[in-house]
Amino acid sequence: MFMVTVLHVLALYGHTDIVCNLLELPLPRHGLATNNGRGNIALHEAARVGSVEIAEAMVHKEEGLVTTHITKCAELSALSNGVGLQHFASLRRLYICHCKNLKKLPQGIHNLMFLEKLKITCSGLESFPEMGLPSVLRHLEIKECENLKSLPEGIIHNNTFLKFLDILNCDSLTSFPRGGLPTSLEHLSIADCSSLKSLPEGMQNNSSLKKLGVYKVPSLTSFSRGGLPISLEYLYIEDCSNLESLPEGMQNNTSLKDLRIKACHSLTSFARGRLPTSLEYLCINGCSSLQSLPEGMHNNTSLKEMKIQGCHSLTSFPRELWLPTATLKCLEIKDCKNLKSLPEGLHNLKYLDDLIINGCPLLTSFPEGGQPTTLKRFEITDCCKFESLLGLHNFTSLDCLKIEMCPALVSFPAEGDHEYWKHVAAKSNLKVMGINVFFEECRGHEFCLLRWNTNVNMSIANYRSILWEFSSQATLQALRDETMNESRDRIEIVQ
Repeated sequence: MFMVTVLHVLALYGHTDIVCNLLELPLPRHGLATNNGRGNIALHEAARVGSVEIAEAMVHKEEGLVTTHITKCAELSALSNGVGLQHFASLRRLYICHCKNLKKLPQGIHNLMFLEKLKITCSGLESFPEMGLPSVLRHLEIKECENLKSLPEGIIHNNTFLKFLDILNCDSLTSFPRGGLPTSLEHLSIADCSSLKSLPEGMQNNSSLKKLGVYKVPSLTSFSRGGLPISLEYLYIEDCSNLESLPEGMQNNTSLKDLRIKACHSLTSFARGRLPTSLEYLCINGCSSLQSLPEGMHNNTSLKEMKIQGCHSLTSFPRELWLPTATLKCLEIKDCKNLKSLPEGLHNLKYLDDLIINGCPLLTSFPEGGQPTTLKRFEITDCCKFESLLGLHNFTSLDCLKIEMCPALVSFPAEGDHEYWKHVAAKSNLKVMGINVFFEECRGHEFCLLRWNTNVNMSIANYRSILWEFSSQATLQALRDETMNESRDRIEIVQ
């Protein structure tokens, strides 16, 4: 206990070297958490007189000294504006959670000069102090504050160190402060704010912003004028049911790598111009009113993965050579109910590994040139009008082939074409990876395909496993009868 009293005195008078030496020694049971006669721990004394080096040494010794949780205090309606707040002078993290009657924060909270993270989850909170928040704050999370209508005014000027801002489930929040947000901000996440009608103004000036996520903001109809900052790398927009347009000038966001747009049912088209060539991942999912895709995607020389799903108003892709030929590795097109044609020039995608097409009932065939020959995974399922599938013998690296629920498929290698399948196997990578082949509900092909396999099985030795799936009991029994003399370790028939 005596050593702790010494630490209080040394901290108060700024004897840095002596304090650091004492901190190298084992401390008593309660260590640095012991209060002096005024209720302060040694760290508080160091913070009070501005002994930064001493404060940092103490924090390094016992990090728990700088985090305080105030949780589930149902009767708490206010925090002290003066008496008591000085005991938190050295705090770096403050969490105030589930205090449902807390309506306001203390005016003196801006005096917490070491506070770096503030998390508030209080449904009764109505406003922030007029004096604002601590200037060194780096991470601010505001969650489930259902009565909060506005953020602190002057945040753009007072919180110039703020890097992370998360605003979640604040149903009464209608707008952001005038002037926008601090230019130091790197991550901004806004979710489940049902009354929010606009995003911060002047976002193009947030030159440090790298990630922006906007989720379930139904009152949002558009982005602010001026577009987004060129520093942005990740943009996620999800469940904004009334959003009609994307940010303008997106081609200027030359740092953008990842763009995901999901369940924006009022979005009909992309803004004028093209997407930035820096884009590596593009996902458009559940935008039921989207009628056209961005033009000039062949210029996106960094794009590696593209997923288009649930765009029921999309009927076709842009006519020009639309896809980037030198970089795209994965292309998924799913659940586009009115899509009538696939992108031109698919066969030119020489680095494409995965091609997955599912739930496009109006598609009938591939465009001229067929599929790229470098595919490792090829799936076409639930395309009820798809009629033609040729060129499989050109695959050089195929690992997985799945054809399912394509009842109109009539153009396929002829029955008994053993040489065709031997050629497919010989040119592919099957002996290294194995292959799973699924044929289900493809009219007229189940029986002959299995006979092809049984007749040439000894020649196609580099098939590791072939799995045939059938839904018809009659077909399954016929296949069992046909193959009853075949070796079970070469053929597996499952229901």
